[in-house]
Amino acid sequence: MNAAKDLQELGVNYTQERLDRIKQAEEQRRMERESKKRERPAELYEDCGDRFDFIAGYADVVAPYGVIWEEVGIDPGLPFEEKVKLYHMQMLG
Repeated sequence: MNAAKDLQELGVNYTQERLDRIKQAEEQRRMERESKKRERPAELYEDCGDRFDFIAGYADVVAPYGVIWEEVGIDPGLPFEEKVKLYHMQMLG
């Protein structure tokens, strides 16, 4: 909407219908960005568990094995989402 306002200040005229469509399109893009932000943490959690920062596999189908939070220097007492964020920040360098 800012670009439309800037153009109006330069003398470009928009109908109210056009301004409403621009505003609606911007709102749709904002909602899509927020949706992607909410989906991203789910991707981060795929290979993590409450005790493990990375689950490499499962022994006898039910017992997970991998790297535990303490081994990568992350406090296991932190909330799960915080542990995952810290882990991925470490991995990205």
